[in-house]
Amino acid sequence: MSGLPGFIATGERYLVAVSGPPASESTSVPSAPPSWRTAVVALVVTLLAGAAPSFAADPRVAVPAIAVLVAAAVLGRRHLPGQVRDATVLVLALWIFLAVPSPVLWPLPGLAALLVAGVLAWRRGRWSQWREWLRIGRIGRFAWTMWGLIVVLTVLGLLTWNHLFDGELPRAYQQLAQDAPVPVATAGALVFLVINGAIEDSIWAGVLLSATERVVPSWLAVGVVAASFGLAHLHGVPGGPVGVVLAGSWGLVLALLRIRTGGMGATYLAHIAADATIVVMLLPAALGT
Repeated sequence: MSGLPGFIATGERYLVAVSGPPASESTSVPSAPPSWRTAVVALVVTLLAGAAPSFAADPRVAVPAIAVLVAAAVLGRRHLPGQVRDATVLVLALWIFLAVPSPVLWPLPGLAALLVAGVLAWRRGRWSQWREWLRIGRIGRFAWTMWGLIVVLTVLGLLTWNHLFDGELPRAYQQLAQDAPVPVATAGALVFLVINGAIEDSIWAGVLLSATERVVPSWLAVGVVAASFGLAHLHGVPGGPVGVVLAGSWGLVLALLRIRTGGMGATYLAHIAADATIVVMLLPAALGT
């Protein structure tokens, strides 16, 4: 395609896209494995993604975090693999959208950040790299078996958390549910079920996992993505330190399922089941019914 920048490495493990001259002047050359600096950038960006939902509202944290991400985006413009650049832009946009005071609730800031990163990837000719994970994947017997097991364990884990820690929706969501008529609040919860899993899975099991997998071993990529996903739930559902552990374990399973199936179909269905459990547990109490 005319206008595609950079080159694509021939190695089986790493796919590197860097900004370069127009297609008429570009050449394809072998690429060395990513440096340790590239790995550090990818890991820091991934962890910062998890910190954004919990800490972006605090300027003392948001300002240095955004500065680090801006530096990574600018300085790494010609040297970072395409997936890492896309992840950096995504997380930078996420911090900005969450740091600016707004009545908009999650997952809409996540959707906006995904759109920013997706449009930039498309304009830079990297949309094919997004399609590596943005697909249904292999939904065979293994996927269905794992999905069923994950759903059962997730429901049991959430019910246990709710029983032991008297779980509740975050205050902003409670207020929103109480101010709306019951049919409207119920419809909103259903919309949330549809979009939240797709957005969170696309961020963590999609963009971030693809970026880290390109530059570090898969086991490390999965672990860091899971830790980031857990941290993102510090003030969410399930919340608190126990919620971070539960959500981190859940993120670990989602990442493994995405790698095993080669797509997002199974992870998305599992995420919907988890969010449905949360809504059934906590929405009636928020509505006072």
